[in-house]
Amino acid sequence: VRRWTRASLILLVAGWLFTSAYSTVKFVSLTAHWLGHLWDTLSTSVAPLIAVGACLTSAGYILPVVGPRVDSVITFVRLRPLFRLLVATGSQRRLTVPLSWRTIGNVDLRLTKRETAIRDSLRRLAGRLDDQVRQHALREALAAGSSAADAEVTGIAAMVAVAALSDPSSKPARSGTVSITVGDVDVVVSVSSIAPPSTVPLHTLDTAQPSLLSLSRAVRTPIVDAAVQSSTTAIRQI
Repeated sequence: VRRWTRASLILLVAGWLFTSAYSTVKFVSLTAHWLGHLWDTLSTSVAPLIAVGACLTSAGYILPVVGPRVDSVITFVRLRPLFRLLVATGSQRRLTVPLSWRTIGNVDLRLTKRETAIRDSLRRLAGRLDDQVRQHALREALAAGSSAADAEVTGIAAMVAVAALSDPSSKPARSGTVSITVGDVDVVVSVSSIAPPSTVPLHTLDTAQPSLLSLSRAVRTPIVDAAVQSSTTAIRQI
């Protein structure tokens, strides 16, 4: 039991304790009244306990419903940089599925659409991914003090950004196989600069939401910007 469900159970237990305390104090006050003691003030002074208990209990039932929606909204916003890089600009936008205005409140549906569009765009870029760009960005990230995992993500983000902003008609830089594994991202790319495009093997790209979030965060780093600028300068010189 984790996250929102765990928090919900904690609130429910706290609400139950407040309500139980209220009932106990009421019972003690009533018993004292039967025995001839005037403890009515004790009964009336603890009335706010039942209000606190009711609020905590209500929050405990509402939290599991609202919490996942909050997560979806946060994830939707955090994926925006990667979505803009791969889908929202250029001709790739027409490949997304338009949603009706009636679905504006359906955050989960819109998040699914954004994730699907990002994954489809990454698959279309598979043949243009350049491992040399990844290695160069990875070395720069390590030199800047990043951890090995963060450096790997930065390298992949630089490779994806350069491929996304390059000419769609450009051919891969060299033949071979590029295999990358970072967290939940598994990229296996087979490219050939000799064979015609029709005979190039199918590219496979398997992504998960946590890794997409890491890529979306990394595409805005200065190292990725420098890789894109370097690639753009090289293309202009050619």
